[in-house]
Amino acid sequence: METNITYKQEDNSLDYLKKKGKFYKLIIDENTPNQQMFRFDDRNIDEFKQRIVYYDKQNNLKEEFYLKGINNLIKKNNLLQLSLQLADNLITEEEFEDEINNNSEKYIISVQHVTSVNQLYILKDIVKKIGKEFSVDEITEMFSLSFNNLDKVLNQ
Repeated sequence: METNITYKQEDNSLDYLKKKGKFYKLIIDENTPNQQMFRFDDRNIDEFKQRIVYYDKQNNLKEEFYLKGINNLIKKNNLLQLSLQLADNLITEEEFEDEINNNSEKYIISVQHVTSVNQLYILKDIVKKIGKEFSVDEITEMFSLSFNNLDKVLNQ
């Protein structure tokens, strides 16, 4: 049997949920932002906590990919600016190489292997939201991920 309850945010609703010891599904009504509705059944609160932890980890991983993509874009722009300075003879090849060697964190994108199928699903969602098709090399550069071990990851 499923029951719906509606409460206002001012109510100490988290304590209420703990007392009930039931599983609740949060529904946010966009028309009334100060109200939230929970549905619960006979599952226990531990399953609810596990789901929250799972979705929190998913969001953290997604955020890491977004930040990695932005930081790698900055590195790519830094390298492009340095390359333009070299092309315009504003710096010598020796100065160019010294700058890269002395400040590699500003220019070099380090790549790590994909370690889980979960990463692939999250990347798929991010790329879908961007709305452009990317090559494997572009994805590697954007998110610092190597797909060389993809067979191993898919067979986990």
